[in-house]
Amino acid sequence: MAVSFSASTTALATWGFSAGDIAVIAGAGRNVGTWVMAQVKDQNLLDFMKVDPDDLILRKGLIDPIELHKRWDVSLTLLQNGAKRTITNQGMPVVESMPKFSWFMMLVVSALDAALGLSDLRRMIPKFLTSLFAEHVDGLEYLLRELPQHLQGWLSAACVRNVISKARSEWNRLAKTNVREKGQIPSDDCLEVERLLIWLSGARGSYLDGKFETASSDVYALAMVLQFIGFDLIHVGNDENRGNESQLWVVYNPKVTVMGRPVKIHEGFQAKRFGMRVPLNFMEECVSIWPGSVEENNSRRGLFKEGMETAANIKCEISWNGTETSFNLEDATPTRIGRADPDLFGFLQELFPMLNSVMVQRMSLILKKHVQLGSEQRKARHLLAAIGEHPACLAEVQIFTMGYYYALLKYFLDASQLTDSEAYGSWQWNDLNLLYQIAKIINRDDSARDNTNKYYSMGRTVMLQLLAIFFAGADEDLVNGVNSAIIGVHGKLTIVAASLLGCADTAGAVARFYLLDSDPTSIPSNARGMVFGCESISGMQIRTASNQEVLRPLREANPDILDEDFSSNIEPDWDRDVQSCCLVYRFKGRVLRRFSPFQIEQAIAYLSKFRGKLRARNDGFPLDKSDGYRLFPSEHVYQETMDKFFERKLPVPPNSASLILLGVKGRPKARTCLQVIYIHQDFRSLSRVDAWPKLKWIDHNQGSMIFYDEKYVNSDQEEVVSGIVVP
Repeated sequence: MAVSFSASTTALATWGFSAGDIAVIAGAGRNVGTWVMAQVKDQNLLDFMKVDPDDLILRKGLIDPIELHKRWDVSLTLLQNGAKRTITNQGMPVVESMPKFSWFMMLVVSALDAALGLSDLRRMIPKFLTSLFAEHVDGLEYLLRELPQHLQGWLSAACVRNVISKARSEWNRLAKTNVREKGQIPSDDCLEVERLLIWLSGARGSYLDGKFETASSDVYALAMVLQFIGFDLIHVGNDENRGNESQLWVVYNPKVTVMGRPVKIHEGFQAKRFGMRVPLNFMEECVSIWPGSVEENNSRRGLFKEGMETAANIKCEISWNGTETSFNLEDATPTRIGRADPDLFGFLQELFPMLNSVMVQRMSLILKKHVQLGSEQRKARHLLAAIGEHPACLAEVQIFTMGYYYALLKYFLDASQLTDSEAYGSWQWNDLNLLYQIAKIINRDDSARDNTNKYYSMGRTVMLQLLAIFFAGADEDLVNGVNSAIIGVHGKLTIVAASLLGCADTAGAVARFYLLDSDPTSIPSNARGMVFGCESISGMQIRTASNQEVLRPLREANPDILDEDFSSNIEPDWDRDVQSCCLVYRFKGRVLRRFSPFQIEQAIAYLSKFRGKLRARNDGFPLDKSDGYRLFPSEHVYQETMDKFFERKLPVPPNSASLILLGVKGRPKARTCLQVIYIHQDFRSLSRVDAWPKLKWIDHNQGSMIFYDEKYVNSDQEEVVSGIVVP
């Protein structure tokens, strides 16, 4: 595998990437295209089909690879150690340039990614390339079979170079300035998009025509995006402004005809549009773009906020239900629901996981205002269909419901790594199907809800499906495919559980999901975009006593002796399934452990159940009421290093009255890794506490975790006489 960089073939290594990281980035062992190999695969394709790029892209000067190299190759954004990292070189390119064909296709898919849904993009590219390679019919079958990898490579190349983020920003700006309608281009208008691309490339004899007229403001805006990211030959404007005949002009003309027939365009609000932007800091703005007056939009924002307030008193605890993490929700709204119409009550149970008095009252007013419900329509299973026949009622029900779910789900969302603080919703305005989707998802398991309607056990599967709909812009087909083996999805944005990024040392941390706009190929998935967690990885270790030579007085022990945190990297499960993910922890480049993300969730969920309050004895040692054990007041501890973990050995106390201190204070990934190791080796745990208050070992008020083996417990006095302390 040849990987060529402007600095050297070891550029990734010099940037701090391990051999395993480089293998993932290059797509080794996987049937996938990545930014590293995109240009190599493209050249192999052209060589196989015996095609010269200039014979494909007939318009001369359409793009300038030298200028594109200077603009887009000066900064790369990669996923490293569970976070985005930007690599620059003082304004100079950090990688070699790509050939003309690769630049052309990367820019095209960047613009289409901004303007289309992912499923429409995947349908559009094969049609366009079939026209582009029309004179090379013998190789078309090979092209179409290889195309998914090439498409992944172009998207990956655009993502790491930040072309996609710039294209999306420009596409959004054009919506704000009313150049186009909000949302994605409707699927029915993709033919007009294809016509633009064929004209741009000069295929089908179109290179003789220097002007493209369109009746679609969306396609007109798409041309502006292409111009912005690198198609310098394109000029967008009125026909009378046309000057240089060598320039390509895109003109907006609502009366344009093709072959003597009007172009059918779904403009305005006659066609509902997906891909709605959701500003995460002002989520109510996502409903202000619906058709209507300023007063109506203000009313919609108010109704959305009411829905958000309905979810303000929800509490959560996590547990492991045997197959996946459960988010045990409780609606702590103090007022009782009181008497309510049983049919309305059943309808609300279809849409919401829990009910409260505010929700019942508000939804009751909405229905009474808009719908005269007959006896059949009053049954819960018919109410949704009845609402769908009354657009005003459907709009209000949808807005209130979305406000509730956006407020509920944002509690579990971490969007700190996004370039722009915006998500994408997989819904339209007046979207009855969205309500049906929600009802199907939350009512999948009858045992999830209790009889009081104040508690709901939401599994990771349900949580991920809802997050994919409301924040990741995932297609319905992708959402429906999520199950307990899925740890994340690649939609318009990527969303993955925190356990896959390695920093999940507390119940609050493991309950988070990260929204990412980084290169999706850096997180292995199947062709549909589903990110699978691998099966549990065996971690059998030899238990070995600590070296008594490192024994030291308790008050001289150093809880933060670890000079840097562990690193964590996502890798395929090389041994069993390269489409599934495992997490690899390293310390200073050396591999410590490999885990399935599910093993991390299971271990941390186990620890979260110990929630009893602790009080300190006079000598500063804790008493755990929930567990019944107290720590034996040893005067010495063993300061353990990482050496035994490298040797696949598990440090344990050398005798029955000693402690081991693992100095990982302030190192969340090290804490995560070590906690999972001990829990999966059948150690029990006391609560996360400040074990020695006078020593100030507390880390952000989280305290220390004390692990112990049952065989070292004095059962008569219920004392923990030895253990491992993780600050």
